[in-house]
Amino acid sequence: MGKPELLTDDLEGLLPPTTLSKLIEIHGDRLFALVRQGRVLVFRPLSKGEYRLMRADLDKAASGQKLALDTYAIGEKYAKAALVYPEKTEFEQMLEDYPGLADVISQDLAAIAQMAETEFLQKIRRPAE
Repeated sequence: MGKPELLTDDLEGLLPPTTLSKLIEIHGDRLFALVRQGRVLVFRPLSKGEYRLMRADLDKAASGQKLALDTYAIGEKYAKAALVYPEKTEFEQMLEDYPGLADVISQDLAAIAQMAETEFLQKIRRPAE
């Protein structure tokens, strides 16, 4: 069972005012959030090209001897590529504190690209008018 959708109203107070509306304006309505310990990370889906490159990178890593290290680096690369909030420097600091974060995010980004259910990321949607 996937995560329930997250209403934009649920993110009020967790993001600076107007941030979410600006992100939606720039990146469109298909945004996903991870909310942990009062912090919000917002991601856009991977593009078709990004997803294909990620799969190719993972296939290449699977044939190497440093699979775990390569897989982590690949997950971090594509999590950073899809990140729209906060700034990458803040996200990199979070990865110092929580190094496994990139793994779960990249797995969910792959699930979104596969039209599968996510485990951690929640789709952001506007409330019905």
